[in-house]
Amino acid sequence: HARQLVSHAYFLVNGKPVNIPSYQVEKEDVIAFKENKKKKILFKNLSEAKKLETPVWLNLNLSKLECIVIGQPSLAEVNPPVQIPLIFEFYSR
Repeated sequence: HARQLVSHAYFLVNGKPVNIPSYQVEKEDVIAFKENKKKKILFKNLSEAKKLETPVWLNLNLSKLECIVIGQPSLAEVNPPVQIPLIFEFYSR
């Protein structure tokens, strides 16, 4: 669902529209909804949500519906469902 929202250009990164799901954000980038998209029913109660758990590398501002990238995710936070050493072993053959 998130990929579709990005593809339909719901988001701005540093004030510029982004429609590429694989867009790489960097430290200090500001990610926000487009003003006309904030009025959609899907996001109507989002600013009132109190139980949103955000990653430590994002600073979320619910009143403005935007977040600032303040770091990078660590491998422990991402917790991939694979064993990384096995991938290296497989491709090193």
